[in-house]
Amino acid sequence: QTLILTRMGGRTPVPESERLERLAQHRASMAIYLSAGLAEPVAEILKKHYGNTAGCAVAYRVSQPQEKIVFTTLQELVATIRKEKITRQALIIVGRVLAVQPSSMQYKSKLYDRDFSHGFRE
Repeated sequence: QTLILTRMGGRTPVPESERLERLAQHRASMAIYLSAGLAEPVAEILKKHYGNTAGCAVAYRVSQPQEKIVFTTLQELVATIRKEKITRQALIIVGRVLAVQPSSMQYKSKLYDRDFSHGFRE
């Protein structure tokens, strides 16, 4: 239900309350931008809260001709980023969002349910 969009503090710091260590405590799905070059500290922080085997994805240059999306685990994140030569223009995505199957969703959207009324359906 929750997606956190953030970045790792580096040369440009982030507010204390928005540090990756604090946000990861929620274990919500997270998209981390401007941080592929900091993959080692990112992976170490995330492993503490999501576990070594948690799935993650690296989305590189999305919507561009060089687009590449690779799936891995937090344990293999650093090696995967190095192998794929990804250093920037990437999102690191982690959390349950990567494991969702429509049949396993506890709460499904009612937007297209015929019995659900909203502003565009009377």
